[in-house]
Amino acid sequence: MNARPADRRRIDIYFVLYLVALVLLLPDRAPIQAPTVDTLAGLRLELQPQNVRLQQTVRRDTNGGVTQTGLDSTNLIKYIGDVEDLRVQARIEDVQTGQTILVQSGESENGMFTVEPRADSHSILFRWRPSLMSAADRTFRVTIEGSGTPVLPDKLNGGAAAKLPSGIRVSGTTQFVLATVVESDRTNTGTTMMVPTPTLPIPNIGDRNGSGEFWIGPARDKIMLLATKEWVNKIMIGGADPSRDLASMPRITLTGADIPGGIESSFDATERTIILKGKTPRSGVATIEIMAKRRDGQTRSTSFTVSAEPLPQVNLPTELFPGIEYTFATNLPDVPNVKAMIREGQAVRVETTGDVLRFTPNLQDTSKVLSFERYVDSQREGLVVSLPVRSFPAPEIADVKDLGGSQKKRVIVIFSGDKERNRPQLVIVDGNASNPKKLYGNLRPVNPSVRPVTRWYEEFDLERKDPSKPFTFKFMARDARGFTSKVWTVE
Repeated sequence: MNARPADRRRIDIYFVLYLVALVLLLPDRAPIQAPTVDTLAGLRLELQPQNVRLQQTVRRDTNGGVTQTGLDSTNLIKYIGDVEDLRVQARIEDVQTGQTILVQSGESENGMFTVEPRADSHSILFRWRPSLMSAADRTFRVTIEGSGTPVLPDKLNGGAAAKLPSGIRVSGTTQFVLATVVESDRTNTGTTMMVPTPTLPIPNIGDRNGSGEFWIGPARDKIMLLATKEWVNKIMIGGADPSRDLASMPRITLTGADIPGGIESSFDATERTIILKGKTPRSGVATIEIMAKRRDGQTRSTSFTVSAEPLPQVNLPTELFPGIEYTFATNLPDVPNVKAMIREGQAVRVETTGDVLRFTPNLQDTSKVLSFERYVDSQREGLVVSLPVRSFPAPEIADVKDLGGSQKKRVIVIFSGDKERNRPQLVIVDGNASNPKKLYGNLRPVNPSVRPVTRWYEEFDLERKDPSKPFTFKFMARDARGFTSKVWTVE
């Protein structure tokens, strides 16, 4: 077999080298573009409510009936940012009690609140279904919280998505207020008036440094507490992070009544609110105005009022009688350093820090005028009520009835005071009547619903003394003190 020529082998090697050179000269595939720091920083989820306040208005008439005259039940929250797997929840806080309810999307708490994401319109729908039967002045602060997986811009689609950190999500929050306002209808005319709630247009949300619609609003428009009692109010802010986007600490202006000790203010970075604390004025109404300025120069202001709640009235008698124990419900507030007392001039006759005050005037108090007073932090609160001490009135003849034809009479006497020690006797002044017989089992109060009982019915039977003479006579009632009624004549 003939050997392969040497020049043929050299041709094969050159061909291979040529192919390798061609491959090396081909352009490389474009490298995978990874997200930059700026790109990741631009991933966001911004929430903005259409309404900053939803309000239910009801009217309560003098008969106890309740009519709903206005209701804003839905709020649309627009969100900015391309996200997938959007998860939403609503945190609803009762401002008065601090009780918080958490509602997830698709769930309902007692049918009262629902929250639903709508990806097709880049929005979240919140619904409120307040109860009419249990309507009362209430305020809720709603925080909408959303999170989702960010979607990268088209220029980074493809392999770039794999460069995102595993499990990365973006989130955003916003707040608004729900309020139930109860109005009294003294005329009870049945007229219904719809009360619209002011709304804000859906704003354009700009960058994260505070652009777009800027607003502030209090969680509670009106605060009414007992004098000097501590209060807290939260000022919500939209379109700005109070810990970052405000030019300075909000300016607080107080008009009207004085706030003891002034007003404290602080930021809550988690809830993006301004927290204001203070004490209720001793009397009158204090108006607190808050003005906030964003770094871009925009200013917004809002206000709320704080007023002293009068002490509940005490049910007191118009007069007192000696020897009778009186029990008064003091209606003292549930705050430290309170007391109720009965005074005689500057002297304190009796006092208590509890719910009940007991007092028994003595005989020497007759014709004196005592006073009932209440104090909070050593300051007198509410009205001073005069309590005159009077002597018991003399007994009186209430009625005379025929019993057993013309042979017997029954006399009913009203007397006052201790039912055992001041019971009256019947005295025959003149006429044809035998000695009266007291009916001990017939003693009863004149008005059983009044406490303490100071007036009583006493009954006596009288018989004809001489059957041959007309049954006519004169008599009167005398109590244990010697006080007598007018003379009564029976003919």
